[in-house]
Amino acid sequence: MDFQNNIQNQMPGPGGGNIPGNMPYRAPAVPQRENAMATASMITGIIGGLSIFLLPVYLPCFFAGISIVLALLSKGSRNKLSPYALAGMITSLCSVILNMAIMIACIFLFLKIPEYRQEFNRVYEQMYGESFDDTIKNSLGEP
Repeated sequence: MDFQNNIQNQMPGPGGGNIPGNMPYRAPAVPQRENAMATASMITGIIGGLSIFLLPVYLPCFFAGISIVLALLSKGSRNKLSPYALAGMITSLCSVILNMAIMIACIFLFLKIPEYRQEFNRVYEQMYGESFDDTIKNSLGEP
C-alpha cells in the first residue's frame, strides 16, 4: 500500500500531487519568427538610405515609400510594429529627410551663389543651346 501511495504522489492530477522540487512538464518555448514583410521593410529602408549617394532625388523616395508600406502591412492585427519594421520605418524616414535637406541645400546654392548659377548656365547651354536663364525668360514670356 505504501508503494501505491508513492506512485500516486508522483503522478499529477486528481489522485496525487507533484513531488516537491519537481516541475511539471511544459513544452519548450517556440522561437518567434520575424515577419518577412518587416524584414523586407528594414532592407528597403537601408537601401533607400544608401541610395542617397547614387541618385538623390528618385531612389530614396521610391525605396522609402516601399519600406513604409511594407512596415505598415507587416503590422497586421498586432498593436505595435515589430523591431525590424520599426527599423525600416525609421531608416526610410531618415533617408527622406536627408534627401530633402540635400535638395534644399542645392537649391539654396543655385539661387544664392552666383558662381554656381554661372556654371549651371554654362553646362545647360552646352546641352540645350541656350542658357537656363534665357529658357526661364522665354517660358515666362519676357522679351
